[in-house]
Amino acid sequence: MSRLRSDLPLGVVAAASGAFALAVWIPLDVETGVIDVWRRQTTIGDAMLPTAAAAGLTLAGLLTAASGARAARPAIAKPFAPAFPAALLALLTLSLLLMMWVGPTASALYGPEGASYRELRDTAPWKHLGFVAGGLTMVAGLILLAERRADPGAVLRAALWATIAVVGLIALFDLPFDDLLLPPNGDF
Repeated sequence: MSRLRSDLPLGVVAAASGAFALAVWIPLDVETGVIDVWRRQTTIGDAMLPTAAAAGLTLAGLLTAASGARAARPAIAKPFAPAFPAALLALLTLSLLLMMWVGPTASALYGPEGASYRELRDTAPWKHLGFVAGGLTMVAGLILLAERRADPGAVLRAALWATIAVVGLIALFDLPFDDLLLPPNGDF
């Protein structure tokens, strides 16, 4: 089956689903908006996460449809590699461990005298350390696993995209809101 026949309909359905969620489902189902301001306090509204997910689905669908419509190329079937699920599990485990323990470990080693991580978890740079370490590892690792290669150029591209993704998430969810704690800081 050609990519044209497989990617184009998939992309169209994904883009249409995301657009439907953005235009109809989220406004009818969610009571608060994307950002909620009440008594001069800005917080994330109930629609923030579903809106971000639906926008991402729409964009991914459009990109998939565009790549499928570009040219009809034969799809190359790659055999299933049993090592892939093991590598994926190891990557996710490492990423989550980094996310959980880089901040507390760094604050214990280099933090102010007598201050616990619980006291520092909402102050820079402590609140970003685990999120950045785990996020960079997870995103770059997933890109490299999906591409099935780890040459220096691929590693550099994956690191660049991971940095853009992690910095974007921090800019979107942490910087505008005073009372939001990035993962895993709410657990400590």
